[in-house]
Amino acid sequence: MKDPFLDMLSSEDVGVFVMHNDIVVGYNWRKDFNTSKIIKSDGYLPISGKCSHLHWARVKKDMRGLGLQKLMLTFLIDHAYEQGIVNLYTDVEINNIAALRGINKIGFKKIYRILVLRTKLNWRTITIKY
Repeated sequence: MKDPFLDMLSSEDVGVFVMHNDIVVGYNWRKDFNTSKIIKSDGYLPISGKCSHLHWARVKKDMRGLGLQKLMLTFLIDHAYEQGIVNLYTDVEINNIAALRGINKIGFKKIYRILVLRTKLNWRTITIKY
């Protein structure tokens, strides 16, 4: 199986890791865009202009509730602002209540909801905006 981290490390994405006792316990990535066309970040999130998509965030289960998500997002947002990027987007699975609470605390607001259907065979996505 292909390791998505190797792809991101070799891409132009900006990433942050949180370590505890020499073990990665959390990570979050940011992809920057500067386009006049509407493109689909990660295959489904429609964005345009000079902006960033915050994505691929995880915190180990036993480290949740300690503010690591806020720490990582704050770092990535501050770094984006330093680069002159003020429009930031993220996406969350609707049933991920903890992540929704975390991004709402930081100040993200829901713009719209996207229904993404994935096939089990190859994980291709079909997007329906509603």
